[in-house]
Amino acid sequence: SQRVIDRSDSIAALVIASQAAENAGIQQDAHIKFTLPTDAQAETVVRTNLRSATRALTLLLDNARKFTKEGEVRLAIQKQPATIDFIVEDTGIGVPAQEAEHIFDEFVQLDEYYDGTGIGLTVARSIARRLGGDIRLDTSYSGGARFVMSLPKE
Repeated sequence: SQRVIDRSDSIAALVIASQAAENAGIQQDAHIKFTLPTDAQAETVVRTNLRSATRALTLLLDNARKFTKEGEVRLAIQKQPATIDFIVEDTGIGVPAQEAEHIFDEFVQLDEYYDGTGIGLTVARSIARRLGGDIRLDTSYSGGARFVMSLPKE
């Protein structure tokens, strides 16, 4: 859908991050060490749609969880001049730089041995864009995968 999502919720970024982590169930995985920040940047208030922003971030965490058989998943929050960035970083199998845009296409699975339909990243990016933000793969990261979801603060 291309419909813009109403952004009438003023909510701390940490609330979005905490709900997404809970929805993904990532804190219950014994094989993954999960970290979530609680610093001042995490308390920054963003004007968004809580349900939709949480859904997009949950999909990113689900992806990190699925492709990290053992290791770490970190969720960081960074305040930028006009946006709040939610950074999901894992120590999983990673994504080749040449696939950075292709992985956001519908039904794309780079590894056929993993469960899923290949639409999670497509849906997450669509939601973020309909909220006035975006999701991108940080191709400079080489320790697994790093996805950045940016949402406008206002």
